[in-house]
Amino acid sequence: MQKGSVNKVIIVGNLGQDPEARFTPQGTAVTNLSIATNESWKNQEGQIQDRTEWHRAVLYGKMAETASQYMKKGSMVYVEGRLRTKEWEDQNQNKRKTTEIMCDNFTMLGRRGDNTQTSSNESIASTDDDDLPLLWLLEVENFAESDKAKVMMQELRERGHSAFIHIADDTNTASYYVYVGPKIDRRRMVYEKIAIDKAFSTDAVIMQFVR
Repeated sequence: MQKGSVNKVIIVGNLGQDPEARFTPQGTAVTNLSIATNESWKNQEGQIQDRTEWHRAVLYGKMAETASQYMKKGSMVYVEGRLRTKEWEDQNQNKRKTTEIMCDNFTMLGRRGDNTQTSSNESIASTDDDDLPLLWLLEVENFAESDKAKVMMQELRERGHSAFIHIADDTNTASYYVYVGPKIDRRRMVYEKIAIDKAFSTDAVIMQFVR
């Protein structure tokens, strides 16, 4: 890489389909993830607009095996990596091109009720792998209507919080969860919780996740 340049990508999104797993001839596990991220904004008329972007992430080795074993369509994931563009010719000898995220780290993100959840006044649980950092999310609120979730997400972003929405439809009835994060520093997340609870009269929950 050229000195002074940076190739780094961080996304938080949901899988659009189950992971695609395979092995190389050398026996290395490879998993492809199709990840959707959502962006919302207000137009000049004050109406909320949204757009979905799709990203292809590639995982190798142990990360690939973990993702293919535990993730499925709809799962929320945090991904860090580098962009790589591949070029090839299809069966009709047409030149094709695609850009992928070569994953360096990923974290499977859950919802309220997961075993990894912790409240803001609970002690930090230890991990089996001491060399792996913890990540923290703040579950601010959940709604039955997407418009209300989008309004809260937009207001949080306007206040400087990195908010996003996770859609859960496990019971055939969609719920829209508004999250802030993820962050490595739990103390900063506690400060954000205090500020958000005061501003929005919520009782946000700090959730702990381990890579």
